[in-house]
Amino acid sequence: MHPPIGPARVEVSDGDHPITRGLDGFVLHDERYCHLDLYPGSRVLLHHEHQGGRQPLVWVREQEGARVVYDALGHDVDSFASLARVDLLHREVRWLLDQDEPAG
Repeated sequence: MHPPIGPARVEVSDGDHPITRGLDGFVLHDERYCHLDLYPGSRVLLHHEHQGGRQPLVWVREQEGARVVYDALGHDVDSFASLARVDLLHREVRWLLDQDEPAG
């Protein structure tokens, strides 16, 4: 489920991962999924708050040399109008390609 699409505050859950290192929380226009099932061993990087509960939005998993990112954001063009959202997407792709250092 998700609350109505609209302004969404995204918070950093884990700032020690290469995707989120140095990233601050941000606001964008998007849907915020709730009550998602995480695969055991997934590492939650970003979340939002809904009805007093922390809801994961972005998580990663590494297994047997493979990297996976799940990103629940980006439901329409308004989401990508946020520079922080575009930065997050670039960070995710760099990590997936094993290019963990931010582009300079």
